[in-house]
Amino acid sequence: MAEKKLYSRDNWQSQFQSWKTHKSLESSSHKASPDQIKKDITDIFQTTLFPSSAVKSKFPTSSSSIAKKQKPSKSIFSLRILIILIALAIVGYVVYSNFIAHHEFEYYYDIGSGDDASKNYLGPTYRVSPPQVDENNSSSTTYRNLSSQLVYFDVPVARGSDEIKIEVRFKDDFPKNSKMILGAKNGSDWSYIWKDTYTKNDSVNQVWKTVSQSYYLKKDNLYLRDGKLSVVFNDYHLNPDRNQTNTKYIPIDWIKVTVIKPGMFEK
Repeated sequence: MAEKKLYSRDNWQSQFQSWKTHKSLESSSHKASPDQIKKDITDIFQTTLFPSSAVKSKFPTSSSSIAKKQKPSKSIFSLRILIILIALAIVGYVVYSNFIAHHEFEYYYDIGSGDDASKNYLGPTYRVSPPQVDENNSSSTTYRNLSSQLVYFDVPVARGSDEIKIEVRFKDDFPKNSKMILGAKNGSDWSYIWKDTYTKNDSVNQVWKTVSQSYYLKKDNLYLRDGKLSVVFNDYHLNPDRNQTNTKYIPIDWIKVTVIKPGMFEK
């Protein structure tokens, strides 16, 4: 009778352990190293949370090449500096011109000229004559006659200005002891500050003369409308009640106005 082979519990466990050990040895040859596992975990983490960095890692770039791309060339750097300097120069000029520098603005009214004929420097027109020419003058002086008491003209005044100097060239046909008075507007209504500009003290007539008068915006409390100052000739003897014959006109050749804007350190 053949002998039967018995498999006890202990014998079965030993055989299973032998099989498990064999399989472990067989798979160990295919197991990744710790460094490889760490790299795989890092790649998975970066790909999931930081996809851009994962892409960059596939295309490594040396630090020197990155620095080379980020650093601008000398020509671009010089151009940037030049643009900054030009911008600073423009800003500095605007500040200096508007707030620091002394300025004088001159306005010349050539009375009786072609420009005056189209612009009518003096008004109202019914208080002045049409353009005239002095034939006795070698330079053929053009002028207009003031034929009434109040004749006006406007003066542009720059912001920040202080003094307005007015020069007038006229022919002295004033009666003795009469005056040329200039007024500058100092109120929103009909209000002017009056200053005697010329007084006739002799009996000599038909002579061209030049006189001047100054006004001050703050001191005289002048009033500007749309950036302009209204100035008026007030010659009393041209009032019809005082000059019944109305023959004593005042020829005006030109008016020159200088508007003075003081510099910052002059105020």
